[in-house]
Amino acid sequence: MLTSTSAQDRAAKRTWWFVYGVWAALTLQALHFVIFFPTTGPIIDEWEFIPAVTQEEPFWPFLWKLHNEHRFPLPRLIWLPLTQFTKNFQTGCYISLIGMSLVTVLMIRTAAAVRGRLHFADAFFPISMLHLGHWENWRMGYQICFMLNLVLAAILLRIIVLTKRDRLGSRGIQAGVTTLLLLGCGAGGLAFGPFMALWLGALIYWLVRSSPNSGGWKQSSWLLVLAALIPVYVILYLQGFHRPGHHADPLEVWGSTSRAAWQALRSALQSLSMAFGPAGSFQPAPEWIWTVFAVLICLIGFICVIHLLWALSKRPEVRPRTLGLLLYLSAMAFMAYGIGWGRCVFLTDDGKPGYMGLSSRYAWIMWPAIGAIYFIWLTAARAWLTRWIPIFMFVVVTLMLPFNIATGYKEGLVHREYYEAWEKSVREGKGDEELIDQYFSNYYDDLVIRIRVGLALLRKHEFLYFRPLEPAMPPRGTQPQRRRVKRSRLSGSSFRRAGR
Repeated sequence: MLTSTSAQDRAAKRTWWFVYGVWAALTLQALHFVIFFPTTGPIIDEWEFIPAVTQEEPFWPFLWKLHNEHRFPLPRLIWLPLTQFTKNFQTGCYISLIGMSLVTVLMIRTAAAVRGRLHFADAFFPISMLHLGHWENWRMGYQICFMLNLVLAAILLRIIVLTKRDRLGSRGIQAGVTTLLLLGCGAGGLAFGPFMALWLGALIYWLVRSSPNSGGWKQSSWLLVLAALIPVYVILYLQGFHRPGHHADPLEVWGSTSRAAWQALRSALQSLSMAFGPAGSFQPAPEWIWTVFAVLICLIGFICVIHLLWALSKRPEVRPRTLGLLLYLSAMAFMAYGIGWGRCVFLTDDGKPGYMGLSSRYAWIMWPAIGAIYFIWLTAARAWLTRWIPIFMFVVVTLMLPFNIATGYKEGLVHREYYEAWEKSVREGKGDEELIDQYFSNYYDDLVIRIRVGLALLRKHEFLYFRPLEPAMPPRGTQPQRRRVKRSRLSGSSFRRAGR
């Protein structure tokens, strides 16, 4: 007996060192990437936020301001003060790294709690969450918004997975608070709202039915308040909502509802594949390979739904958890289709359906889908499913890891070269229009306007390495004409004047 126990202890220690060794190695690799492939200036969407960063735009209205389809009050509450204080757009990258590393540990501990012990397959979490295939998120400070989306969605997943009949009230309150925070993380978080409100409603029903005394009603009243706040937030979110100006209407692009719906599904499956990183998109690859992968995604999702429906009817003791996982998976499908609907309008140069859904930035907000699948089978009734499907998922992400790492370093090198050249050009005193022509010639008009405004404000406030341009010297032998210029603060309508 002592020999057997000693052997089990040694095996447990080896498993611990393996899983947390992978976590530590990939955390350090991500830190190396952030440090040695730095972002020294605003990236794409961040140009729109320069007025807020330089305090030319009021703080509180900025928190609620629409950005594409998103309102990001919670991420902006963190990102904006940090960026202003450090005067560094890369600060958010380090916050994202800390958040991702910590939530990975949380997922490892959750799997160990469900199983009763740690398993080597739980290295699935660091391998899928911390690899360099997330390069687009690692390089952009503002992606703290997607990091918070993933972190809160992962916490919500943990709450659902650990829900038992004897703790419906406390788990429901935790889930309700987490969902409200998740709603503050843009349209990705908003997708969870309706489904989690349904789950809270079901918890209220089970709680009242199992505890008809005053205690049950007291907890149910808290759940009812939280469930009611979700649609209130959604209604407020939709006030003044409008489609981004550079996003066409899918119905106009594709000519019919059926074609638009099909292309939206295609883009949705693309975004779901990015949960595995660039390796999940098989780029570059012939169209038929992508189609096969899309069919596999649909098949896996269908099997998970069938299994959950079976468990919902046959295993009443875990019905709250099962319903929560089913609604969680539905929320992820809803989110993916929303991405697909918004991104299916971007076509290739020859007018064919595009690949906007394969943007690597979607990897973080799509990861909860494969995280949910891992826990769905980890909590299955049959032991062989609980054992082998997590192992299979671990093997899949491990095989994809070299490709994801190679892609990250490849894109990182391109990114570093671009921003080294950009910073050198700014420091050399090149004019704004020259910078735009050299580095942003292929960008859409609205973004170019934002860049032009952003450059003016960064120079005005001497943010980072940006400095006011030296006035052009007149040719020798000429006398410059004197003009009286009325000085004004660059704000409000001045944004529009600077943008023309």
